[in-house]
Amino acid sequence: MDRSSAPGRVLETPRGPIALVDWADPDPLARLRLDDGLGAFGHYSRHAAEIQGKALARVAGLPEGRVLVAVQEDRIVGFLTFHPADREIRWGRDPFPELLELGGIEVGRGHRNLGIASALMALAFDGGAYEDRIVYATGYTWCWDLEGSGLSKGGYRGKILALFKRFGFDEHVTDEPNVRFDWCNVLMVRVGPGVPLAAYRRFLDLLFEKPAGLNPDGAPAGPRAAGVK
Repeated sequence: MDRSSAPGRVLETPRGPIALVDWADPDPLARLRLDDGLGAFGHYSRHAAEIQGKALARVAGLPEGRVLVAVQEDRIVGFLTFHPADREIRWGRDPFPELLELGGIEVGRGHRNLGIASALMALAFDGGAYEDRIVYATGYTWCWDLEGSGLSKGGYRGKILALFKRFGFDEHVTDEPNVRFDWCNVLMVRVGPGVPLAAYRRFLDLLFEKPAGLNPDGAPAGPRAAGVK
């Protein structure tokens, strides 16, 4: 999507208007202060907010990086990011152009339950964005604000799934180690209607690693592999 074709919006809330900015550029991001209610990897402090702010600017500078922010009085009170799959994990080891990661979405503690997360998601996917892409998102319990939300792990998981399903994501089962580490972790995937079948099959092949000794079709290696029937 061309950045100039993605205008921002204003969300009216009980706490006043909040500007939703799409395709935020690194330099303006660096000048905005992150609200102290935004954390990094489940930790909340001024230092954690600064770390998250630097991460947003870094993502915005990537060739396919996209950062959407919710801004009130020159403070970022919520964000949503997209970027290519991380090469350090399974999804990015053999990247292909149709695959994109929804890297993070968060709203500051003092601005939750105002509809900001839904508004950011709507801005990201309205207008046919990513209809030819496979967008995946991982939810890890160690990144969740269980203390600030007052939710259990199961409750937090359910809230995330409810949000993402409204925008076309479905839960997928996988044996990827990070997802399997905690039973509440979750992999959510949105497959655009324009995704080629070959790309979708390629993604499905990433969900489960085949044990050693199996052929690509999952059959045990042995005489059949040598052409003996």
